[in-house]
Amino acid sequence: MSNGFSVNSLNVYGANTIESPIYLPGIIEANESFYEEYSLKQFIAYADENMSRVVFNLNTRLYAVIDRVTWEIIDEYETFEEALLALIEESCVFE
Repeated sequence: MSNGFSVNSLNVYGANTIESPIYLPGIIEANESFYEEYSLKQFIAYADENMSRVVFNLNTRLYAVIDRVTWEIIDEYETFEEALLALIEESCVFE
């Protein structure tokens, strides 16, 4: 079990912020800034990499991979596992 992890630009948020040896925000801290923008309040972010994020969409009740800049939904999934695997495959994190 882990309190989040970061590898090859893939970050999965844990319960608490990690300060060292790298900075990795906890899930609350990672989401705080999104709530300043009304249109982003529908998302809870769980993970990110350079170009995309894995979020839970409160409106559709589905997990989604979204563009990190535009917040456009790339694809939606029934489970977090499916969304995270899609992000890993698309971003080639482990290649």
